[in-house]
Amino acid sequence: MQWKFSSFKTIVFLAVFALLFSAGPASAARLKHKEHIAGDSSDLPQRGEELERARQQVLVILQANGGCSAWLKETDPNVVEIFRSLRLRVVDEDVSYIQQTYDPRKGFLFKHPWAARTHELAGREALVEFNLNGPFFLSSLPVVQIASPIDAGRFHGFHALSIGSFRGNSLAAQMTTMLHELAHVIGRIPVDDDSWDGRSTRNTAQVLQHCKTEIRAAARAAEHPDDAVR
Repeated sequence: MQWKFSSFKTIVFLAVFALLFSAGPASAARLKHKEHIAGDSSDLPQRGEELERARQQVLVILQANGGCSAWLKETDPNVVEIFRSLRLRVVDEDVSYIQQTYDPRKGFLFKHPWAARTHELAGREALVEFNLNGPFFLSSLPVVQIASPIDAGRFHGFHALSIGSFRGNSLAAQMTTMLHELAHVIGRIPVDDDSWDGRSTRNTAQVLQHCKTEIRAAARAAEHPDDAVR
């Protein structure tokens, strides 16, 4: 397959390719462990602002006593207090591309970098980490073939990131991510990870089944406050 993309994309890909395939173990280790507490991230102030904006809108949903809040409170009636207590951290993960593979039965499969993670049933003051290179903060990433020995490492253009039906880096996607992680913290949804098995996607679908309408409404009100007062 020929590489056909603009000069800008060429520059971006070459930078990503060099990072992925040329950096030694020490370089990768330095990237993996750059962590920032949201409330004390002076070098990433915009990321802290994005986390806080999404957090405030999730609080709006949880305090509204609608269907989303009721679904979560079935597992833990103190879900608002638990959410307020969560510690939020931004993690600069070293995987900054989408993995692509081919399944003879299912066709092309894509594995996005993880958006956020926490521990199941972690409870109050649980740590929730947000991936700087995942769909919480980004809307697209380069795609790299990873399964074929012949084609491994080949660039396959760019692909959009999403959380459920919401575009990556949108307020609705960020709110969905936080509700997903909160559901893990209280044990409302089962354990998942960033593997190819689709459990994380199914858990997100379950969150959206109960919360999608309220997420959309809260995101719309936050992004268009003038419309809300008309």
